[in-house]
Amino acid sequence: MDTRCHHQKKIAEEQLFHVIPTIGCVPGIEPIEAEGRQGKEKKADDVAPPAATAAGGSSEAIIIEACKQCNSFKTRAFAVKDGLESAIPGIEVILNPEKPRRGCFEVRKADGEIVISLLDMKRPFTPMKNLDMEKVVEDIVKKIK
Repeated sequence: MDTRCHHQKKIAEEQLFHVIPTIGCVPGIEPIEAEGRQGKEKKADDVAPPAATAAGGSSEAIIIEACKQCNSFKTRAFAVKDGLESAIPGIEVILNPEKPRRGCFEVRKADGEIVISLLDMKRPFTPMKNLDMEKVVEDIVKKIK
């Protein structure tokens, strides 16, 4: 049995509602913004300006869009990123600046020119898995230069 008086219970309830993020369903208490959302928005803002400055001219920027459905997309995206950064000094490679499309592996320049595009792939993602990533990196380097 709870031995607290009704004033202590009311204070405890108010403290509880101030800690838990709400959607405005409790009268008299304002909704609390989730900290995770603010962090994501900041990251998106941080990623977007370098792409715009790189498109401006000082260095080349490449955008890799890789689906998050399967780890094989991530592995190949990092392989392309590492290969490009080692082949072309000063190049800026951006992974998924926006939410990627499902079943998509696409490499494009910051100005929108598509270098390689595999769209709407279904499991087991055979077209992407058949790619020789070293050859893909070489082809991208040739198209950039």
